[in-house]
Amino acid sequence: RWGAVREALAQWDEEDRLRGQAADPVVRNGAGLLLETLEEFSRGLDGSTAGSAGAGSAGRT
Repeated sequence: RWGAVREALAQWDEEDRLRGQAADPVVRNGAGLLLETLEEFSRGLDGSTAGSAGAGSAGRT
């Protein structure tokens, strides 16, 4: 579902690399974290995670 967003982030990284610049790390890392959160949220809505909402994060480090 989020493949287009992942591709856009990869393109953003590549364009910055070619220009010899780096994206603002706070903005870039925030975008990556937001994408991960949206993917987890989507999995939860699809019911593809095991257990209840709180149980899925138990034991993560």
